Amino acid sequence: MAAVAYSPACASAGWTFPSAYHVPPSPDHEHNTTFHASLSFINDTPAVNGSAENGTGTNGTGTNGTGTNGTGTNGTGTNLTVNVTSCQLVIEPQDNRSTAPSARLNMTREGASNDFRLTLGPWPPGAEILYHYEADLSNGTVLRSNSSWVRTPDLLAVDWHFSLDEAARLARELGRPLMIFVYSGFAQTTRQIDADVFARPAVIGLSAGFVCLRIDNETAPSFSLEHRLRRLPALVFVNASTGNETAKLENPFEGELVEKQMRYVLGKGPKPSVEPWNGPGYRVESIALGAALVAGPVAMVVLLRLGKRKAR
Repeated sequence: MAAVAYSPACASAGWTFPSAYHVPPSPDHEHNTTFHASLSFINDTPAVNGSAENGTGTNGTGTNGTGTNGTGTNGTGTNLTVNVTSCQLVIEPQDNRSTAPSARLNMTREGASNDFRLTLGPWPPGAEILYHYEADLSNGTVLRSNSSWVRTPDLLAVDWHFSLDEAARLARELGRPLMIFVYSGFAQTTRQIDADVFARPAVIGLSAGFVCLRIDNETAPSFSLEHRLRRLPALVFVNASTGNETAKLENPFEGELVEKQMRYVLGKGPKPSVEPWNGPGYRVESIALGAALVAGPVAMVVLLRLGKRKAR
């Protein structure tokens, strides 16, 4: 980052921000952003670190050409001891682009150096945050860096995970609830929900507050049985820290209802009223079918025979 305007500590020297940046350059909604600011003293003469230069006496001029040269007296320089007392990260006011409220946050000094650090986040998808650094000096000077942007990419789709163990571990690390979509890979309703519900911008945005997991009942039926799902597809919300189920939605065909349920689990809205679903669904018989497919051909034969007896 280029040097910024500053008030000089003496006639030929001053403090500046030789380094001011954030990492990673484009964090996604899973990552925090670490802000770095480094200040240093710069000068272009032998006056180092605020040591004043000696004044230069001027020769006196005699009258009518017969005067004697005057003797200049050396000026006494005053040592200027200037320190960096603090540094702040300043989130600039919102405009038609920035998505964060204005704020002034103290940064942490690293050891005895004039390097400062602060970590914030995670940011929501599509965030654009305008910020700069300000440093206070012991002589009352305030330094200001150039303004920069933190930009996070738009989340174009729900970020799905496919391993329960991996998703649960990540949710515990991030302190987020799990949103688990349980479906049948062979059902038309799965594609319907993907197209009509999980493609909604509001659902995509809210999904950044969860760790999202997909479970295909055909290959992993134990989850459906453990949570006593009566029909598929279904949404199950789980507290990753306790492992307890916090909410369940067995009719996730209405995008607005899914949004309300997600807001409720995130503590952003009231608990929605869930009416019994009478539309198409992947009923509990399919759960048994999935279990049979996993268990093997023998279990399939048993299931078919039971079906014939019921038909009689």
